[in-house]
Amino acid sequence: MTKFDVDQRSSYERVYECVNDALDSGNIGIENIDVIFVSNAEAESNGERQKHIGPMMSSMFQKKMPIVTVPAGCGGGGTALWNAIHYQKNNKENNILVIGFEKLVANLSERATDEMLMGGERVYEQNEGVIFPAQNALVAQQYMMKYNATEDDLALVALKNHDNAFLNPKARFTDIEIAGSGLSTSNLASFEREDMTSWDSTVTAGKIAYKEAGIKPKDIDIAEVHDAFTPVELISYEDLGFTGKGKGKDLIREGYTNLSGKLPVNTSGGLKAKGHPISATGVSQIYELVLQLRGQAGKRQVDNVKICLAHNIGGAGSTASVHILKKVV
Repeated sequence: MTKFDVDQRSSYERVYECVNDALDSGNIGIENIDVIFVSNAEAESNGERQKHIGPMMSSMFQKKMPIVTVPAGCGGGGTALWNAIHYQKNNKENNILVIGFEKLVANLSERATDEMLMGGERVYEQNEGVIFPAQNALVAQQYMMKYNATEDDLALVALKNHDNAFLNPKARFTDIEIAGSGLSTSNLASFEREDMTSWDSTVTAGKIAYKEAGIKPKDIDIAEVHDAFTPVELISYEDLGFTGKGKGKDLIREGYTNLSGKLPVNTSGGLKAKGHPISATGVSQIYELVLQLRGQAGKRQVDNVKICLAHNIGGAGSTASVHILKKVV
């Protein structure tokens, strides 16, 4: 993982840096990689004037092999990992490399924002001003009205994650078992859903991952959830089965998901505080959990971590992936 910041280097220089780190820590070389899955939006506003990511990766690594690009908006990293896991199961490959990268700040904010808005429903919602911030504001409003949550509860989520992000330096990867992997999609338009305060893509992906891993939500030691907008973290507590409907606010009020709590969530700082570079986000969540499982998370380290969950969303709940990681005994 590279630092999520403003960097004048090209995307490929940064990809080269983190891939070398991953290969070094795994004690393997690029010649041992059989397939690469890459998540990137190939946005025209990134200032690099370069699409067709696969051949570019082939040139950079000087190796001919299948290189598959997986675009899924903000959920691209988790979706790429899900594809890699299922490709490996079906094709018996030994080593698969998963990369998520994006260059967001190379152009005007208006152009970058317009690129991101293409991940939402444009005709009925966006023409009426229902863009991602507005969608999530409506989710927050509905949640507060239905379950008596307050703005202070949302502030506690943001405070927790910013505190964790302050402690987040860069470190390395290793061998960890991915015990469960779930992926689900839902309606593009949020108004088509039965309940705005529950995202069924998360619920379904979570159930698949739990079943595959042979565990229940109560077995999770720590989690990285997709808090691109703060209220999403509260409803994710519920959709992932950590608590009942309307009780997510109680977890944050009680400090249950704080770094020192019983179920620490977003030890990395989460998306809003750590950074959310779209396609790289889902892979960065896996990175944080591996550090925690190896006891290498520094001041953010949680004691006795054995089972972790990563939750990545594309759009306003349109795509969701859930992965369960376990320490190899």
